[in-house]
Amino acid sequence: MYWLQCTLIQMLCYYKFDVIADILPNSSEMDFVSTFWSVLDRCFHNIKVIPGRDRACKAISTRINAHRSITGTDKIDNKKTASRPDLLLIKDDFDYGCSEVGKSEDVVANKKELVETYLHSPKTMKDLFSRITQEVDHDLQITRKLKIVCFNNTGRRMKLSVMDCPKGYVCRVQETEEYKIPTSVKSLAAQIIPILTLTLQAKRT
Repeated sequence: MYWLQCTLIQMLCYYKFDVIADILPNSSEMDFVSTFWSVLDRCFHNIKVIPGRDRACKAISTRINAHRSITGTDKIDNKKTASRPDLLLIKDDFDYGCSEVGKSEDVVANKKELVETYLHSPKTMKDLFSRITQEVDHDLQITRKLKIVCFNNTGRRMKLSVMDCPKGYVCRVQETEEYKIPTSVKSLAAQIIPILTLTLQAKRT
């Protein structure tokens, strides 16, 4: 409740001072993160989940370096550097969520948005899922309950993806409807409230 109150006050301040309208021209991805999406990160503080930005992902590193070994005949491959998702939701040294951020305001998705939303993000989610299931020795009870979330943020738009494995052997990814931070305070209830609801949904997951 405290986070909701603080976030709504912050958004109302943005409208009062025309921050949202001013940030749109020539905005960078980091502009959108620092102004909008980092505000949502604070939702996770009270459950000891750390929203980490610009961090190397251990789960990705584990996958891309899994082939490295000492054969006695071949040289040891150098360790590959893991990619850095725009957000990792970290608890007890494991990642339970991620995010990819873009800056496009186009109505039709560009190539970067399509690649990140439908290729990079699901692959990252699978890496996070696999690292946790390996840690619990693929315990079916835990695997069937485990869920990994991903915030897909492009410009002022946001939707949530959730990966789970209800039967214990095939992962699925489900997407929510997409919402957009409005430029007018008149649309606050119709667009901002659903975005806050999605964030709380990810938190409960």
